[in-house]
Amino acid sequence: MIGQILDGRYQVVRNLGEGGFSKTFLAEDTRRPGRPICVAKHLQPARTDPNFLTVARRLFHSEAEALEKLGHYDQIPRLLAFFEQEQEFYLIQEFVPGASLDQALIAGQPWPEAQVRVLLQELLQTLAFIHQQGVIHRDIKPENIIRRQSDDKYILVDFGSVKQVSSQTLLQNDQMTGTVIVGTPGYMSGEQGQGKPRPSSDIYALGIVAIQALTGTHPSKFQEDEFGELIWQSQANVGPQLATILTKMVRYYFKVRYQSAEEVLQALKGAQTVGATSVQRTQSRRPERPPVSYTPIDRTEVVIPRREVIAPRPSQSFPVGGAIATFALVGVMLGAGAVIFNPELITELPFFESLTATDDGPALLAAAQTTADTSGDLGAAIDQLQQIPTDSAAYNQAQALLPQWQDQWQQQQADFQQAEAAARSRRWYQVRTQLSKLPQNPHWDQQSSRLARQARQGIAEIERIQARPKPTPSVAPEPSPEPTPEPTPSESLEDSTNPENPDDPTDGISGPTPTISPTFPQLPVEIPVPAPKLGRPSPAAPSPAPPTTPRPEQVGN
Repeated sequence: MIGQILDGRYQVVRNLGEGGFSKTFLAEDTRRPGRPICVAKHLQPARTDPNFLTVARRLFHSEAEALEKLGHYDQIPRLLAFFEQEQEFYLIQEFVPGASLDQALIAGQPWPEAQVRVLLQELLQTLAFIHQQGVIHRDIKPENIIRRQSDDKYILVDFGSVKQVSSQTLLQNDQMTGTVIVGTPGYMSGEQGQGKPRPSSDIYALGIVAIQALTGTHPSKFQEDEFGELIWQSQANVGPQLATILTKMVRYYFKVRYQSAEEVLQALKGAQTVGATSVQRTQSRRPERPPVSYTPIDRTEVVIPRREVIAPRPSQSFPVGGAIATFALVGVMLGAGAVIFNPELITELPFFESLTATDDGPALLAAAQTTADTSGDLGAAIDQLQQIPTDSAAYNQAQALLPQWQDQWQQQQADFQQAEAAARSRRWYQVRTQLSKLPQNPHWDQQSSRLARQARQGIAEIERIQARPKPTPSVAPEPSPEPTPEPTPSESLEDSTNPENPDDPTDGISGPTPTISPTFPQLPVEIPVPAPKLGRPSPAAPSPAPPTTPRPEQVGN
């Protein structure tokens, strides 16, 4: 097709790539000054019978209108034109000079965590926008991510291919059989491989891209555990917070992943972002050769599973922004697999469970056990067990696990609440004791990190204060007791016989006076006490005369 002019305007100048149902070219717009470069997508329907083409044409126009809306977002290429020529469809899109991400992801050269955070932040915002428009990209991979040359922004591309609608027959009333499975192995989630894509399928693919950047390892070389969960953390130099976010993005069972791009953005915002805000975008990871196009060779694989014809049922609602819009799956794929929902065709509802009866119990049980074993979040694991229906083969086993996990979860919550209460009272040793009762796993490590840090700081301060030398107080000498004077007998007698105050209840007996006078020993004083008189008084006997001393003159006689 080199040199061919499409729609009388776009001249093909170079072949860029070819996929299962589309070809991509560089073209020049001959009706604009300078003949600017654009990208032409040549979309080849699987069948050419009139009925099929009628349906495909209507869908092509409706999906082109949706692409026009998506192009209003800065990090999605704009749709410039769409037209039909010789029963084949063409989309003309904006050319974005830059290098595809697969040229920057070099095996054995992992990216730093801060650079991966920037990649996630920008592309999650793009996913949030397209999901709000009711679109699932379905083929997020490094080849479909361009680093724009002008500002180094990450651009999500390849929204412009209308893939095969059906490989079987076109039913009456515009009903189709079969579900087109579009995606790239390694980046495609399990439910997408079953033909049931969801917004979380795009989140899964973006998480795989981020892990590939962190590890320097292609997804085809990732190992899985017995439950289908990826084993990658040991290969990456990544902090625990980002590792937890990425692990949840790529969980095998879609219900335990993040359910929206906004939810992942909120988790990134709450996580520690050391160095992420100061990341300097450099040209070091660009290829040395100048890029020529954002569209590499399409290596997307398309699989048409064999399915029975399923009768349509009324469409169900899916929220877009704040409103409720009604969607059903159409067989039109945008780019390498983007899906836009059209209410006129119903074969399968990708946002809801399959119309065929399936037993999701074993998968839920496996997911619950993985949650309990890897993250330790028994609350989330219990929620998964409670979703197992009663008629599932895994119901009895789930009921046996449920009371055990509930008891453990309640005890863990009680220990954590006691640690929080102790922290509010600044009882740091008790905080440390309560936290030591919690199991060591990513969930409780993250929940208790703040309290553990406060406890360490509080205990260190207490021990620092206790380690200070204490001054020894000086002991003053005790005064010697002064001798208490003993009253003399005469003083005691006077005090007892001559009270100064007859009304004194102490009978005039008072304690020693405050003034202390020196005392000297005194001879005892004998006080004659008259003998008691009995009966009538008798005459007093004469007292004997004192002896007389003879005078000197008498002695001589």
